[in-house]
Amino acid sequence: SNLGGVSLDDVHRQELVDTLARAIKVTTQGDNLVTISYANPNPVVAKNVLDALLTIFAEKAANSSRAEMDKAQNFLSTQIADYEARLRKAEQDRANFRKKYASYFNDSGVAQPDLLRQQLAQVEQQYQEALAARGALATQMRQVPQLLSVESAPSVSNSGEVVVASPGVRLSQAQRNLADLRLRYTDNYPDVVSAKHMVD
Repeated sequence: SNLGGVSLDDVHRQELVDTLARAIKVTTQGDNLVTISYANPNPVVAKNVLDALLTIFAEKAANSSRAEMDKAQNFLSTQIADYEARLRKAEQDRANFRKKYASYFNDSGVAQPDLLRQQLAQVEQQYQEALAARGALATQMRQVPQLLSVESAPSVSNSGEVVVASPGVRLSQAQRNLADLRLRYTDNYPDVVSAKHMVD
């Protein structure tokens, strides 16, 4: 019946739990191995007790693993959200930078100094090619016989014919040739320079 608010079933259950606690021996072997032993004259009872204990251990281990997995998943979700926020901020900062320094970039996104460096390299290459061409022309000019303003020296007409004429006629022809060349070329052009020497 009832003794001071405690039923006989509760008292009987507590005695049974105490008896089981004294009879069951749990020993650990290493970090992950546990040995459970329980002796009872009735083999069915012994087996049922051990099965119940194994089920309890398995459920606790599963709950622990689940809790750890949930904790790990929550941690990873937090980290992913943090990195997403950082990425969005970095993209916004990049867009603001591009907007602030729009004149620094061209339409393809290449920085203006990089573009200028590329153009400078191209101009430098063209300059080196021009120097090489000038050197080749200078070599050819040195190999061409120089025309001297000697009275007996013949002159060459525009058609390439050799004309023997008086110095006055040849001077007039040379001046006309120089004037004609100056209309088409600068004073540093090789033909103009040659025509100047002819007039001199």
